[in-house]
Amino acid sequence: MGLSNQKKVIVGLLALVLSLMVGYAVFSESLNIKGSASTGSSDFNIIFSKINGISEKGSSNVTANIVSNGKKLEVSVPKLQYPTSYAEFDVTIKNEGEINAILTGIETEGLDNEDIKVTYSGISQDEILGSNQEKRMKIKVTWDETSTNTSENASFTITITYEQDTEGRQTTTTPQKHTR
Repeated sequence: MGLSNQKKVIVGLLALVLSLMVGYAVFSESLNIKGSASTGSSDFNIIFSKINGISEKGSSNVTANIVSNGKKLEVSVPKLQYPTSYAEFDVTIKNEGEINAILTGIETEGLDNEDIKVTYSGISQDEILGSNQEKRMKIKVTWDETSTNTSENASFTITITYEQDTEGRQTTTTPQKHTR
């Protein structure tokens, strides 16, 4: 490449860089956005709001406590005396927010005993919980009838997973059982 060709390439690159700088300056000076955006006072908050009662058969000293600002339910079943014995909790969940929510699941954390079965009824996956709406659900902790152990216990937490209903569907009330 000769000296004059090198000069042409350098001049061309300088011209390109200069035009990019001028274009950016013009764009940034003329960009003017008017208006405002706000999330408003809407919020998104599904919680366990209360425990309505605990019933037991073949167990004792069962506890259920709402913790983490209503986001979790801590369950302790210190002793199930024989297979098929159980503890059952009646709890209320509430959408304290202003946005409808779709229930996407129920998560049981910390339960590592295969002889203990946890079932849920009263709410179902994909059920819609409207703003300030409450629903009751039952949680049943049962010692599996096929177990050959002499006694069982369980301690675990339960959380409800949900997402925003972006389609504006009507709230539902169809109960369905869930088993873990």
